[in-house]
Amino acid sequence: MAKKNGLDDYRVPFFDESSKSRFSLADIDPSSKPFSTGAKETDRERLAEIGTLLDAQQERLHAQRVQRVLLVLQGMDTSGKDGTIRAVFHEVDPLGLRIVPFKAPTPVELAHDFLWRVHSQAPAAGELTIFNRSHYETCWCPSCSAR
Repeated sequence: MAKKNGLDDYRVPFFDESSKSRFSLADIDPSSKPFSTGAKETDRERLAEIGTLLDAQQERLHAQRVQRVLLVLQGMDTSGKDGTIRAVFHEVDPLGLRIVPFKAPTPVELAHDFLWRVHSQAPAAGELTIFNRSHYETCWCPSCSAR
């Protein structure tokens, strides 16, 4: 039986040379459902509670305008990224939430380094931004840009 992942398994630590803990995707079981109780109704109730808490935290984040939050939601096509965003963030005030979908790079983006298009999308102070898939997912090599 696979190890059930907990919330701490999904936190990426601050990377410094003295840190011994490193996040490894190989340590994560892709079929695990660490936040599920196994009962859909209970999970829905819990998700509503979490949504209310997220809204309160986002409101504080926006009011203080000191910190910023970037969530990179990665998954294969049809893996449910959009549905996850809708389900988890439906309680959050849309004025404080920005969702950035990354598609295949445009010719202008291909003319720059691979981080160029991300700089303008990074969250500002007080903002919660979700990258709907990583900017790394799309290929940047000239032979693949025609796809």
